[in-house]
Amino acid sequence: MLECSLGTGIRKYFLTVPKFFRSNTLRQNILDSELSVRMADESLDEMPLRELFTEAERLTRELVDHIDLGFLPKINNLNRLTREDAGNYELPEIEDITIRNHAAQVLESERFTAQFYQETERYLLAIEHAVSKFVD
Repeated sequence: MLECSLGTGIRKYFLTVPKFFRSNTLRQNILDSELSVRMADESLDEMPLRELFTEAERLTRELVDHIDLGFLPKINNLNRLTREDAGNYELPEIEDITIRNHAAQVLESERFTAQFYQETERYLLAIEHAVSKFVD
């Protein structure tokens, strides 16, 4: 089992991810994404600074919206589904497939969040690189 800590400000969410959800080709995916990021960064270096800021702001807003409206509600649903309530014995029994489906939705949302974050980070690094040209 792999334990992920998803920190969001004051709240922290813990999710135990079964081994079968993890990809065997994770290293290759990371290497491929790093190569594509390096190639795309060359085109970002040619963009005007104003466009870089505009796009970084848009991506940041979309990332925050996705986390608030998509990612955190899915985590809360999974948390509610898996929470044991000692005082309430009338809760219906929840099947394993239901928990797996909710966990898969959380993991898919996390992958999407990570991709969004990487795209935002590319623009922020391009801004940093462009500003450093003026400073140096």
